[in-house]
Amino acid sequence: MVTAADPGLQPQRTALAWQRTGLSVLVTSAAAGFSALRHGFPIAAVVTFLTGLLICHVAIRHFPKGPDRDVGTDSVWTAMVATVAVVVATAIAGTALAIAGTVAG
Repeated sequence: MVTAADPGLQPQRTALAWQRTGLSVLVTSAAAGFSALRHGFPIAAVVTFLTGLLICHVAIRHFPKGPDRDVGTDSVWTAMVATVAVVVATAIAGTALAIAGTVAG
């Protein structure tokens, strides 16, 4: 028998998933930034790390944490699209750095 679920659980699970995503992107961007710094790309290192901080901030702060937090659907979608766009841009930049490092070295 299916019972009515707590309406606050789904937003909380979603918020926790985005928090984990934001923190994992931050750790990955820090590793990529240190790698870029090690290979002689200091500007790319700073940009990569700041991008990771931005994603982490968006993922942790802009998603509802419970049933009492009223966040409109539009703002959640905007935050998700922004997060995905920055992750894709970071992946493209990382790929370009990897290719440049392979060609240069």
